[in-house]
Amino acid sequence: MKFSSISDIHIESHKDEAYQLLLKFLHSKEVDESDVVVFLGDVFDLMIGNFEEYVQEYGDFFEVLQKLIKKKKIVWVEGNHDFHIEDLFRKQFKEDFGNFSYIKEFISFEDKDEKIYISHGDGLDYKNINYMKYRKLIRSDFSRLLANYFFSYDVVLKLKDKFSEISKNAQKNFKEEVSRARFREYAASLKDLGFSKVFLGHSHVPENWDNFYFNNGYCRNSKSFIFYNKGVVQLIEL
Repeated sequence: MKFSSISDIHIESHKDEAYQLLLKFLHSKEVDESDVVVFLGDVFDLMIGNFEEYVQEYGDFFEVLQKLIKKKKIVWVEGNHDFHIEDLFRKQFKEDFGNFSYIKEFISFEDKDEKIYISHGDGLDYKNINYMKYRKLIRSDFSRLLANYFFSYDVVLKLKDKFSEISKNAQKNFKEEVSRARFREYAASLKDLGFSKVFLGHSHVPENWDNFYFNNGYCRNSKSFIFYNKGVVQLIEL
C-alpha cells in the first residue's frame, strides 16, 4: 500500500502562497503513485459549513480532487480549523463519494505487518481545559447545525478573521520542544497498543521519530509532506 499525507498548511485564501503548496502536493509524483491521499487536518485556516463559495474560491483544488477520487481513495481528517464540511464534499463528489472517507477523530488500519494510526492530534491538548471546552463546542452537533443551516458565508468570513487572530496569538507562546515532547509521549502510548506507525498533525513540528511517529509539521515552513510506501516512510520536500 502507498499513501501520501499532508496537514497544517493553514491556507487563508486562493491568493495565499500556501495554496500553491497544496496544489504542488496534489500534482506530485508521490500522490500520483498513491493508493490513498490523506488530508490530515488544518489544510485550510478556516473552512466550516457547506458553502459553494469554497468551491469557487478553491476551484483548482476541487477540480484536481474530483479527478483523483475516481481512481484513488481520499481520506479527510477533521482539524481544528477545517471541520463540519462532510456535506460539502458529499455534494461535490456525488456518485464518487464512496471513495471518500470523512474522519472526525482518527483512523487505524493494517498494511501487511504494519498497524497504522492516523489523527490530526488536537485532542492531545487535554491538559488545556479551556481548549478542550472550545474543542467540544466546535465539534458538537449543535455547531454543525449552525455551520450548515444557519450561518451565512459572511458570518464565516468574520469567524475566519477571529480564528486567524487567535491562532497567531497562540503561535507567540509556541514552544517547539514542549510540543515535540507531548506528541512523542502520546505516540509512545500508541506503541503500547500495538501500533507500529503513527501519523499526526497539529504539533507544527516536523518529525520522523524512531521510524515510528511522523509529522510534516507546519507545512508553510517545513514545505514537506509524508509518503508511505509499503512500510517505508519519507518526508518529501515540496
